[in-house]
This record gives sequence, structure tokens and C-alpha cells, in this order.
Amino acid sequence: MTSPTTPRAILFDFDGTLVDSEPLHYSCWLEAIRPWGGSTDWPDYQRRFVGITDRQAGKIFLSECGQDPTDALVRTACDTKHRLYRARCGEELAIPDDAITLIKEIALIVPLAVVSSSIAMELGPVLEKAGLRDTVRVVVCGDHVKRHKPDPEPYQLAAKKLKELDSFVDSSSCLVFEDSAAGMASATAAGMRVCQVRHPSGLAGQLRGEVAALLNLAPDGV
Repeated sequence: MTSPTTPRAILFDFDGTLVDSEPLHYSCWLEAIRPWGGSTDWPDYQRRFVGITDRQAGKIFLSECGQDPTDALVRTACDTKHRLYRARCGEELAIPDDAITLIKEIALIVPLAVVSSSIAMELGPVLEKAGLRDTVRVVVCGDHVKRHKPDPEPYQLAAKKLKELDSFVDSSSCLVFEDSAAGMASATAAGMRVCQVRHPSGLAGQLRGEVAALLNLAPDGV
């Protein structure tokens, strides 16, 4: 039996929620924009760049380097950043083991989705490494939508795909785990319930507390 608040689907942001990937994004961006003399510090990156797309970030970085952020130049900067990130993400990033265990248990009961502003090829190696590539039934990335977070389109598309797997799923029955303001605004605008994740290391505890009834567990896991 489920209660009115028991979710019919669970959705996860990727960067900052499933994996502590922002430091790697930051490092790769610094290397990518170095040829134009670009740079920023970590606090500024966290404040202005977390939760936005690489294309948006590329435009900002290039403009602040005194460059005209044409489509071609932004694409060059983003392609360089993507190449650097892909070369490192499979080895340097990992979803916490306790979260992986819970996610696999939950996937036996309700469908799961990952909704990210990153491009699909950046998620694949990490999900594969965690053994979750087939566990997560729906993946919506920045290259799958026209409007990005905080617009609701990414989560609306995920809800549509989840409903194709389970006709009882609608936006109001979806529970989202997100870390950024843009992501939370996107999910909220799509009509979903949102749980803010402060750091991937705490995801398993928050997840256990939110879905304890679903798994017939005590919230603290005892």
C-alpha cells in the first residue's frame, strides 16, 4: 500500500546530487578558457556557474575574456571542455556506494530518472561505472531539450517518459533530488516535490528518509 505522499517515480539531478562533479567541471573549464586568458576562482564558479548549461557558461567565460561569443567560438570552447571532462570523469567521479545500493533497491519498486543540464555523453561513463546504466530507465540531458533549467521542460519531458513506463506516474507523484537553485526551480515549476541535496555524500541518508515507506524501512535504516 502507498500513501498519498508515496512517490510513484524518483528523479535525480546528476552534478552535485549523484556525484561531486562540480570541482572537475571547474578544473576543465579553467583549462579550456586558458588560451583566451580566462579564469575565475572556485567561490565565483560555485556562485555563478553551478546549475547552468555549458553553452551558457561558455558564453559568459568568453565575454569576460573580451571575446565575441559567436556560436562557433562557444562551440570550440565547449568542445574543448567536454573533451577534457570525458577524459577524466570515468576515473575521477563515482556515485557513493551507499546511494548506489539504495537506488538499485528503489528501482525494483518505482521507475527512476536522471535529469541533468550536462550532455548525455558526460553521464554515461559514471552511470556505467556504478552499474546503474540499465537501472535508471529515463535519462534527460541538456542536449535533449530546447529550454534548460530553471525552465520546467527537462522535468516535464522526464515525467512524460516515466508515464510511458508506468501510467500511474504524473508530475505530482514524482519526487526529485536536486542541489541547485535552478534545478529545484525547474522541478517545482513542473509540479514535482523536491528534496534539496546539500552534497552527494548525504544523498543516501536523505533518500532513505524520503522513501522509507516505499522500502518498508525505518527512516534511519534500522
